[in-house]
Amino acid sequence: MSADSSCLILIHSCGPNVDYLNLRDTVESLVLLNANEVPIQFVFVVDDSSHKEFIEILFKELKLTNLVLEILLNNLSWASNSNYVINKYMDQTEYFLFSHDDLKIETPSYLSTAINFVQKINYPIGWITFTSTGYYSLKNPVSNSVRSGFFQDRFNFPNIFECSTFKKGETGNILLPTAPIFCHAPYSHLNLISSKSLEIIGEFPDWTEYTILLDEDQGLRALEKDLPNIWIPSIRYIHPLRAPNRKFNGLRYESEAHVSFKQRWGMSDKPYSEHDIEYSLATYGDLFNWSVGKNSYDWTYVENK
Repeated sequence: MSADSSCLILIHSCGPNVDYLNLRDTVESLVLLNANEVPIQFVFVVDDSSHKEFIEILFKELKLTNLVLEILLNNLSWASNSNYVINKYMDQTEYFLFSHDDLKIETPSYLSTAINFVQKINYPIGWITFTSTGYYSLKNPVSNSVRSGFFQDRFNFPNIFECSTFKKGETGNILLPTAPIFCHAPYSHLNLISSKSLEIIGEFPDWTEYTILLDEDQGLRALEKDLPNIWIPSIRYIHPLRAPNRKFNGLRYESEAHVSFKQRWGMSDKPYSEHDIEYSLATYGDLFNWSVGKNSYDWTYVENK
């Protein structure tokens, strides 16, 4: 890992499902399982002054007040806040980690492991995502780490990727890749990206107040710029924490985001139709053809590019 590697962690802790216990678990796992191996600092976006005060007290208790760069009060959209932070700190950090406020890292040395892997690759990488284990304990486990893209089994959700072998109402084994693989796009829970790649990809589109389809858009934008996205399955996190306590379940602004997504890309995502595949290949060339005609569990390992 390069000596100047550093990472800014951006956490939006806003909306109806804010839970201080979740946020404490998130922060503690991000800090403790990094074990000072990679220099990190935090920027938070919060709804109100009491929330800001909680974070200040938390970091004071942890004796880590030097790790908080800024706490912003939310008066913009998720995209606008993120773009502001990226533009402000782009030249001060080598990596950005975008994290939800209701997850818990399970893998020690998660940051150094990811960065070490990326730095050994001799070509630029787009978005780096990890394994979300929060839905594995359900009777019908859900693959919730990467987007299904144009894989031919995309209509089999939730029986795709590592959950492809599960049968309804039964338990079974998770079939994770044995090493990092190429992926279509991440989910937005926990994503790492270099500042250099983020500058190439460009800003988040500001089409709703929330995050819906921003991860899908950014994944496509990375591929469009010839920056492959990768999934590192050995790095795991639990999401969401304390699910029964959530006040709101579902996706906000979903219909508005899908309208904007289609305007931007000329195709929808519910999931992609055969027409969308034909359109994308005709319009964007080789952008997606590495996954077309394959199943989601036919891993393409990064070393094999």
